[in-house]
Order: sequence, then C-alpha cells, then structure tokens
Amino acid sequence: MEKKNMLWQNSMNYGAILGSILVVLSLIGYVFNLQNATILQILNYFALGMLLYYGTKVLRDKYQGGYITYGRSLASGFLISLFAGIIVSFFVLIYLKWIDPATMETIKMQSQKIMIEKGYPEEQIEMSLKYISPNIFAIGTIFSFAFWGFVLSLIAAFLLKRDRNPLEVNDVEEKESGTEKNDN
Repeated sequence: MEKKNMLWQNSMNYGAILGSILVVLSLIGYVFNLQNATILQILNYFALGMLLYYGTKVLRDKYQGGYITYGRSLASGFLISLFAGIIVSFFVLIYLKWIDPATMETIKMQSQKIMIEKGYPEEQIEMSLKYISPNIFAIGTIFSFAFWGFVLSLIAAFLLKRDRNPLEVNDVEEKESGTEKNDN
C-alpha cells in the first residue's frame, strides 16, 4: 500500500511543479505578447517531457529501490501530466475569464471567419460558437495534457524501466531471514 501512495504523492508533487512552471511560462508569454510564439510552445513540451522523466526517475530511485516496471513508470508520467493539466486548466479558466477575456472573443471571431470561408451553414456556425468558452478550453486543457503526457510517458517508461533480477530478490530475502545457502 505504501508504494501505491508514493506513486500518487510523487505524481502530485511533480505535477504541481510542472503545472507551476507552465503557468509561469504562460504568464511570461502574456507579458511579452508571445502567446503564439513557437519558442514558448517548445519550452512547454520540453518542460513537460523533462518533468515527466525526472519525476518518474525520482519515484524509481528514491521510493522503489532503483526498480520500476514499465506500467508503473507509465502511470507515474501520466499522473504527473494529469495533475499538471489540472493546475494549468485553472489558470486557463482564470486567464480567459478575468485576465484577458478579449482573447476569447478573438478566438471566436477567428473560428467564425474560418467556418465562413469553408462554407459552413449559419446554424452550424452559431452552434459551434456556443461551445467556445473558457470552461470548454479548461476542460480541453486537462484532456490535452493527459494525451500528450501519456504519449511522452510511453517513451519515458521505456527509458526508465528497470526490473528486479529474480535471483537478487531471493538473495535479499534469504539474507533478511538469516537462512543463507551454503554452496559447500
């Protein structure tokens, strides 16, 4: 039970760190008007990948004796990204509702323009615009982080997976119980 709790606790800790870093990067983008800059997007994905990897590595090395299965490593990375996504989604909600609500109107106008250019019927455009809201963006942020976190965790889990040697496990158990085998 303790290992399961450490998975959750470690994931929440590194998810909070990652979420905070991504919120700071977003605020920097807002202050310097770089919201759509490619470098900011690259930094976001870099931070996501590095924190997933590092957080899972800490789980493996600090809490699991240097060993972790592929599945547990995948779960760790996924949970880190999920918790980070929840934090970032709250920021997105606050940003779009109160910090810069004009962004939401800009997104709606751009979406409407694209749909008109593609020849969508007016009813469909009106219906689609109803679903463009800060709440929907916040929920979408969680799903986006969960998806990309899962994809990056597949790679990190492959790199971090380290199974126990079954022979070493038996040797440790024998030493702990005081029943070492003699080869003579």
